[in-house]
Amino acid sequence: MVEFNAYKLTTKGKPNVVKSNRDIKAKPKTKHTRRIAQNRIDSLNNTVENLVNDNINNTVENLVNSDINANIFFETLNRIFHTEIIFYKNTIEDVFSDLFTSGGSREQFKIFPTTISIHNQIDNETSTHSIVLIWNNDILYLYDPNGAYNTQEPGVQGMIQEYGYSCFGQYFNSTLEFQNYITNNYNIDFRVPLNLGAQYLLKIATESSYIGDGGYCMFFNYMAIEYILRNYNNNTNLQDLYITITTSPFSNVFPKPASKMAALNGTARPNTFEWETNRIVNDVFNMYGGKKNRSKRQRGSGKRKSKRKTRKSRRK
Repeated sequence: MVEFNAYKLTTKGKPNVVKSNRDIKAKPKTKHTRRIAQNRIDSLNNTVENLVNDNINNTVENLVNSDINANIFFETLNRIFHTEIIFYKNTIEDVFSDLFTSGGSREQFKIFPTTISIHNQIDNETSTHSIVLIWNNDILYLYDPNGAYNTQEPGVQGMIQEYGYSCFGQYFNSTLEFQNYITNNYNIDFRVPLNLGAQYLLKIATESSYIGDGGYCMFFNYMAIEYILRNYNNNTNLQDLYITITTSPFSNVFPKPASKMAALNGTARPNTFEWETNRIVNDVFNMYGGKKNRSKRQRGSGKRKSKRKTRKSRRK
């Protein structure tokens, strides 16, 4: 079961609480009564903080497990970066409908956080995975935090994965097969990851007070979009940024994971991956104040399993 004990709103996101004795109408006149009053203040503050933390923990859990408020999560970046290019779509089919159907908008630069169905043909299991599609100068880029996959033969780093994309009424055995389908059917330049992604290669703790290994798809996507927005301008070749976010060591895109002990205790230090996810939660849900916009679809961790692994891989 996923736990979110480490996610706490910063002060600016809390309701007003009593902060000093001056906020109490009847001021205590003795040390004893001052101590009692202060204890009551501390108790009130702790109660409010616990209520706020319980609410934010539930919000993050619903986000990760069921995509609830996913549009708010990603489109917050429009407000942070003062832009209007990020459009959350429920499914990858919705993205293609927006771009390629009659009347669809094909502006020069759009970023679509979305989801894709993934299917395990061996166990007949289907889940939902968070990905990003980026449209720029008539080129469509796929960002998948898991990177490339192949379910039929040893592909990236000699691995065979169990889960493959299932969309547009078809199942795709590999990332390259999916690329060929999109290229041929939509007559566009469609670029996909060629290597394993950050979610597989970074050694994020499995047992954690944060989210844990395999459950960070949305946060990897959020950080990848942040990196693009920080570094993109009219003179930028998006292909260069794309290579950086899809190729190890992912320089300046994703922080190093916290130690196993810090992740387990919820004490991740600044500039670690877990600490950054806490920062993102505060950025998003402080800004929107817990506003709800629900879309009820169950999702898994999004991390594909593999049948074979080498020393360099971390797929399970």
